[in-house]
Amino acid sequence: MEFTLAAASSLFLAPLALASPLAPGPAGQTQLAPPPRFAPPGSELRERVRIRWESAGLQPIVGEPLTLQLHVLIEERLVREELVQPFARPLDLPIELEVFGEGSGEGRAFSIEPLPGKGPLHLLVDGRMVESPAARVVEQEGAPYLALDLAWRLIPKRPGELALPAARAHLVRAEAFREDLIGGRVPVEPTEWIVPGAALLLEVGRRKLPQPPPSRGVETDAVGGTAAAPPPAGEPASAGRDSEKDEGSAIGVLLLAGALLLGAFLLRRRARRRGMDCCQ
Repeated sequence: MEFTLAAASSLFLAPLALASPLAPGPAGQTQLAPPPRFAPPGSELRERVRIRWESAGLQPIVGEPLTLQLHVLIEERLVREELVQPFARPLDLPIELEVFGEGSGEGRAFSIEPLPGKGPLHLLVDGRMVESPAARVVEQEGAPYLALDLAWRLIPKRPGELALPAARAHLVRAEAFREDLIGGRVPVEPTEWIVPGAALLLEVGRRKLPQPPPSRGVETDAVGGTAAAPPPAGEPASAGRDSEKDEGSAIGVLLLAGALLLGAFLLRRRARRRGMDCCQ
């Protein structure tokens, strides 16, 4: 099914005659209106309408939600002087963006859900009317552009490559207008255009499983004996050796003190015996 402004708007908006797929032909017959024109690469419209995915900081993981942002730039003069309102209910930005189409991603490598926006700007995205914050005015190559961002929540279903589609802008443009007393500013020979953006290829990683903590049991040395268990967490490995040194030092001091006491006792006893011999 051809994705056109007329087909999308017929669901909930009454399209103008210029957006209808049927146009009056000669002798009262009906003929199909010309199909939308596709803006080729390097064309003027591709410079005046720029659509790209914001890829900075994206690290998709299987099963984990990811916020995607679509960055849209439209030349201000194109909106002000050349775009035609193809709907009976005028939109703030008279374009339609085709991004993921209808549905939530069945049969795809991901599930997708639009994130609702809040703001005064109304536009058509994948056949739905959405709200967006007011467009910012930015300068690109010396010309003012209207900038806006749209967001989706995406959940990858499997690892590997994930291709985001190139979003497309559908718009009706006229290079000339005439003034009409009843209809006001009327476009002369309006044409419908499709302006594609840039696709994006992502690499989806696997979810990392938590690693079990290392065991702290008794370790076995290379010759089959048992080695002492490692010191508790936060205590240096040399703590055990230091405590052994302290115990050895204390035992040495005790032995030395005992030897000194024993030597003093023997010396006193020998002196006492000599005194008794002299008296005899």
